[in-house]
Amino acid sequence: MDRESFLKDQLEAVQKALTKYEMPLKPKHARRLILGTHREKMPVFLLELHFLISSLAVFWNAVNRMQLEKNPVISWKFCHLLHKLLRDGHRKVPEDSYRFMKRVGMLSQFWKHLPGYGGCIEQYCKLLVERLEFHKRNPIVPGSLQLPENQITALDLDSSFALSIEMLDQMDNLLELQNRVFDNLEALRWSSLVPQGQCLLAPLILCILDTSKLYDYLVKIIFKLHAQIPADALIGHRDRFKDIFRRTKKFYEESSNLQYFKYLVSIPTLPNAPPNFLSASDLDSYRTPHAYLHGEGSEGDDRSVAEVTEESLVDLYEESAHIQSQPSPTPTVSERDEQMLGLQRALEDERFAKERLIAEARSRIEQYENRLAQIQGDFEHARREADENKEELDRVKELMTRDTQRALSEDARVREIEGRTVLAEDRFAKMKAVYERFRAEHVTALQKLSELQKQLETSEKDRMDKEQELRELRRNLESAEKQQSALDDSRFLADDLRSQLAKADLQMEQLQKELSETQRENLKKLEDQRKSALQLCVVGIKKMLEKGLEDINNATTITFPPHLALADLSHCRGVLESLTNQGNLEALTFSGHCVSTAVVNCASAAYTASIQHFDHINELCKEILSVSLNAYQNWNFFELKSLIDKLLGAITNLPVQNDVDKEKVGSEVDLEMRRMDEAIRLAVEKIEEIQRRARQSSDGIRLEVNEAILGCCQQLMNAIMILVSRSRELQEEIVAAGRGGASPAEFYKRNHQWTEGLLSAAKAVGVAARVLVTAADEAVAGTGKFESLIVAAQEIAASTAQLFVSSRVKADRDSNRLSALSVASRNVNQSTAQVVASVKNAQATLNDKDVLDFSHLSLHEAKKEEMESQVKMLELEQELTRERARLAELRKAHYHMAQIGKTNHFWSLVLTMMQCMGMAQNFLEHSQGYDEESAPVRPSGATVTCRVCDAGIDLEGKHNQHVVKCTHCQEATPIRPAPPGKKYVRCPCNCLLICKASSTRIACPRQNCRRVITLANATPTGMATRAPAGSCRVTCAHCQEVFLFNTLNNSLATCPHCKKSSSVGAAFARTRAIFYLVFALLALIGCVLLTVFTSEKAHQWVFLYAFWLVSYVGAGYLFYRFMFYLLVKIINMVCILGIEGSANKVGVGIIRDGEVLANPRETFIAPLGEGFRPSETAQHHRQKIVQLVIKALHEAGIQDPEKMLDGIAHTKGPGMNAPLQVCAVVARTIALSWNLPIIPVNHCIGHIEMGRLITGADNPVVLYVSGGNTQVISYSAQKYRIFGETIDLAVGNCLDRFARTIRLSNDPSPGYNIEQAAKKGKKILANSLYNQGDGWLEALRNGLYTKEDLCFSLQETIFSMLIEITERAMAHTGSKELLLVGGVACNLRLQEMARIMCEERRAKIFATDERFCIDNGAMIAQAAYLMFNAGLQSTVDKTTTTQRYRTDQVNVVWR
Repeated sequence: MDRESFLKDQLEAVQKALTKYEMPLKPKHARRLILGTHREKMPVFLLELHFLISSLAVFWNAVNRMQLEKNPVISWKFCHLLHKLLRDGHRKVPEDSYRFMKRVGMLSQFWKHLPGYGGCIEQYCKLLVERLEFHKRNPIVPGSLQLPENQITALDLDSSFALSIEMLDQMDNLLELQNRVFDNLEALRWSSLVPQGQCLLAPLILCILDTSKLYDYLVKIIFKLHAQIPADALIGHRDRFKDIFRRTKKFYEESSNLQYFKYLVSIPTLPNAPPNFLSASDLDSYRTPHAYLHGEGSEGDDRSVAEVTEESLVDLYEESAHIQSQPSPTPTVSERDEQMLGLQRALEDERFAKERLIAEARSRIEQYENRLAQIQGDFEHARREADENKEELDRVKELMTRDTQRALSEDARVREIEGRTVLAEDRFAKMKAVYERFRAEHVTALQKLSELQKQLETSEKDRMDKEQELRELRRNLESAEKQQSALDDSRFLADDLRSQLAKADLQMEQLQKELSETQRENLKKLEDQRKSALQLCVVGIKKMLEKGLEDINNATTITFPPHLALADLSHCRGVLESLTNQGNLEALTFSGHCVSTAVVNCASAAYTASIQHFDHINELCKEILSVSLNAYQNWNFFELKSLIDKLLGAITNLPVQNDVDKEKVGSEVDLEMRRMDEAIRLAVEKIEEIQRRARQSSDGIRLEVNEAILGCCQQLMNAIMILVSRSRELQEEIVAAGRGGASPAEFYKRNHQWTEGLLSAAKAVGVAARVLVTAADEAVAGTGKFESLIVAAQEIAASTAQLFVSSRVKADRDSNRLSALSVASRNVNQSTAQVVASVKNAQATLNDKDVLDFSHLSLHEAKKEEMESQVKMLELEQELTRERARLAELRKAHYHMAQIGKTNHFWSLVLTMMQCMGMAQNFLEHSQGYDEESAPVRPSGATVTCRVCDAGIDLEGKHNQHVVKCTHCQEATPIRPAPPGKKYVRCPCNCLLICKASSTRIACPRQNCRRVITLANATPTGMATRAPAGSCRVTCAHCQEVFLFNTLNNSLATCPHCKKSSSVGAAFARTRAIFYLVFALLALIGCVLLTVFTSEKAHQWVFLYAFWLVSYVGAGYLFYRFMFYLLVKIINMVCILGIEGSANKVGVGIIRDGEVLANPRETFIAPLGEGFRPSETAQHHRQKIVQLVIKALHEAGIQDPEKMLDGIAHTKGPGMNAPLQVCAVVARTIALSWNLPIIPVNHCIGHIEMGRLITGADNPVVLYVSGGNTQVISYSAQKYRIFGETIDLAVGNCLDRFARTIRLSNDPSPGYNIEQAAKKGKKILANSLYNQGDGWLEALRNGLYTKEDLCFSLQETIFSMLIEITERAMAHTGSKELLLVGGVACNLRLQEMARIMCEERRAKIFATDERFCIDNGAMIAQAAYLMFNAGLQSTVDKTTTTQRYRTDQVNVVWR
């Protein structure tokens, strides 16, 4: 065969095999491809030709060009064809197909989530991928799985162990494919006799053949392992094999019942029990299961692959010989070697083929033997059936005899019945005659009655005509009388009009006067209001400016870019220019805000740019703020504008901070150090001057306090001076050691980053010294705060720490000057501590002067003072909380703005922070060799995306780390694989954890989470899996640690942290204590009686003493257990109070560990024909909710809510805004009063979780039908996914509007009244009336339909649509559970329709009654209980309500 014809034939076979028609794969096309693979058995000198015409290459080339993802049938047939090639193709097919494994894996991922064939294709592709990997790892196993007995025997122990595990995995894959195919066949309702079903079932023939081989090898290998390894080590093998045996037996039995397999494949029969591997004798009685194709080895088209392969190989050798006979150049030595190698390979192939034929012959013989045994069994079965038929025939004869006798007795009975029938007919004839006579008389009476009615109608009509004529005459007479009276009245009408006109003129003049007076009064009032509003604006601006004066003192703690400050100041100048009149209050207020903000920013920018310019600009900023107060009060901005222009020029002249100027940095060091010395010297002089003034102006305790504070400040400044001196000496030593022949300026230039650190530290020390002097002056004078002095002392200590760290970076560790610098730094820290201690002592001393004397207060006044003190304390606590939050924001802003500064300044700040935290020493020991080469490099542009918030993270200097931290969400993201033996786990709270690769559980360390994550073996990435049923998080009563406990276990909870036991709830411990007490008393009584009755015989029978001892010990043990359970510590279960009020129902529910303790509810019922309005509903909720809370607490038996409750929950949304806010306000108030966490809950999630709790549904499809929402929901990947929903009008709202239209009552609810009316309906509304607008309403008025008929039609139409959509969702998800929730879900007709649908689908339906279907507080408490256990809590300031809060917006981390 030439090359082109072969390629054409193979390509044609691929195209004909992979068609989109749903029918089984045709064997002849697959056989052509299989024969083509065997062309690899050719000499080596034809390898080039083989490469061109390889059937496998043609197959994969054609498959890669086909769009397998376009049609599932093509993908299914491709998997089937590839499976046949692996089984029956050349032995090199698995090896050559391994490189195309990714293509099969991609096909698996594509069909993974699609219905129909999708799941089957995904599993088939997975099977093929693992099959290729199996043959890659085990080359001794051919694709046909034909292993000779000697090869199995020759395997060593390790190979046998590994091979058995891999064969078990292969069996799992094959059985899983069979399971999915059968499930899909059942879901689609296909028979095995239709082409679609046969297409789906065809690959299972190969699965039957493969499982029989693998089953046989597994039995033999496991028996072999048990002979060499202890049985305990193989318990896993035995358990897995038992499961596989059960599934394989079920597979064979189900396949035997299908007509499709009966004539295609012989399915083996497995024994009733698996082999007993613990008994080696079972191997002797073991029989190999043989599965084979019917007609295999016969002539015709059913010839075996080996025979056809041999014929094709003969043709190929003839063609090869023909090619060799043609003249060709003389082969060289290398060609001859290649020929020899080719002949050797052909010889090996022949030997392999021979062994294969022998193995096939043996298998055929075994098949024939099995077939003979099967025929014998069939014969025995037929013989038994013949015997049974004979017995049945005898039984039938006996029955016939009995029936004959019974027939004779029946004839006599028939004759008797005929006689009775004759008598009945006679009586009927008589009755018929009487009835005909009575009917004739009745007809005559009806005719007379109709004539009389006609006469009466005629006379009545005449009477009505006469009365109509009389009424017409009366109307004519009345109209004539009215015309006469109108003529009489017209004379007086003109006079009345004239008098009224005169009066109107007088009234108009009077109204004009009143209008002018009113206008003057209104103008005056408007002017007064404008002035008062202007005064209020000025007061507000004054507060902003005073706040600016306070903030400007903290300008040194904020880093602000000068160019931004310049832009703010320019904008402020423009706003002041736009103030043309005093009426524009908005512009006036905005200008005050701009002035205060811009001036503070300018002061910070001056400190950021240059410290030497800071004092001048700072004083100018304070002057501007002072002048601004007078400017806004007097409405004169001329002086203010001039000062702002002056400040604008000063900011413009600030030095611009660009990249490091290496030329200037060297010369600036000495200059900056001199400035620092000058600043410290001036600070010392200033403190001495303050000390002199304090001695003159104060005395007594105040003088002692001032002397102590200033003395410590003086000591601190002296220590700083010593530190600066030691730092300069150390710098000189560093410069002398490292400059070589260069000058100091050149050394500073070369090490410019270190130099920048020194400059930054020197500037910080100088500024901090000035701040300390100012704070000390204000504290001594009494105008400042002692806290400011403490902060200033700590700030200067931090600045000197920065100077210390910057100075020692390049110093020698053995330097004496470095040691002296360290001593000086410690002295500074000690002096700072003394300053802080002296300030605190001063505060205590001054406070002790104020003796608290309450003797003059009465009882009422003392109580009043106590309450005022508590109010002030709460206000101070709130202010402290706000200030802490503000401090955190300032630090965050400072951190972000500091990135604009220089890189070395950033590193010096980091070193300062580390020194203050006590970590700088450790850091510097590791960075001793810091120089220009080891300095942090500039950003290279490499970034990574955060796994949580998708923000970019710069990787500068972090390439050697395993994880990096995001600056936006503060969460970690891995950038390198986990260390060997470790793995990463992402907690649902986004915390990144690391644990051992073999770990199965891990706990999150965060205080607000503490979640215990279960890691499944199939998910090595550590995703949180669902906890077992009944699991909950409890807090240990001993160590207060949180751990997971299964409440279904009837035992104590043992903490994994402290290893101590405690009882989950008091009921378990109490029951056990009573149990042991009763048995202990009974045992004690029994011991006493035994002792009394056997005391005389004890001398004879000595063993009675031992018996007494054992009895008393047993009784003592029971008493010990009683005391143990009596004194065991109790773990209180989580108890949540939930408040629901999203619509017209308000309820309060209390849940404790899944138990509903209380669930009271009140409903707002609107008047007839009206709906419930938000304002009226909110008013109703305000009146009822407090009573409901008290009632719920009383029903639940909660005496102390602050101790017995664990949290308060309320509905966040969706719902009406006004009722939601009422419930939220009550929840916040209770949470604050009882100091409990608050949990906002999604209303829809509450319905679902309550339904799951009450019904016990596991993972159902949810039909949520209520007044505001109608959704079909299913859970997936920690979210409730919405498969369908109403867009414009929910079903419950539709029922309410319909009830209002037909005037049905709202009591108890419109939906309930519609349901009751629909039970009386008989007719369905005609289809033609649906499209006629109000046609159904017109039909109701005309009497064609009743209200009951319309209610019946509405229910049947809407509910059938809902059930249809729900059934589609169940088919799509493959779920066998349906849960009905929502207010409409308690409709019995809807539940009945859903039940019918579920019975047809062999699914389960779950529904609740009106207690839990309708909105209630218990459902909010249950959802909050799950959220609380998952660590989802909130604070009062973060609780909000929203009218639109979708179900799929909630992260369901508790499932």
